[in-house]
Amino acid sequence: MQKIYLARDALEAHFLKSLLEQAEIPATIQNELLQQIRGDIPFTMDSLPSLWVHDIHADEALALIEDHRHRAQNPHLAPNSPHWTCSCGQSHAPQFSECWKCGELKPE
Repeated sequence: MQKIYLARDALEAHFLKSLLEQAEIPATIQNELLQQIRGDIPFTMDSLPSLWVHDIHADEALALIEDHRHRAQNPHLAPNSPHWTCSCGQSHAPQFSECWKCGELKPE
């Protein structure tokens, strides 16, 4: 398993976990309950909720999170931009030019 994201809070962690699970990427949240005792323990980056996925899904999960963050920072982007599907069956957001599963380039 790999830690792929350090969330601001449990709400963000659960939102991103749901986003990944919609893409059929199982994810786990660690340290989400540490927020409840934050005044009793020293605050460090390790006490923030973190999102973990299996190694084989790490690249795809990171790409999905980055896509979400990019769209959140650029609300003018079309919400329903056409996704493309690789010949291996993996679906991708339009800005990705290469399949993260098999490495095939986006068709023209």
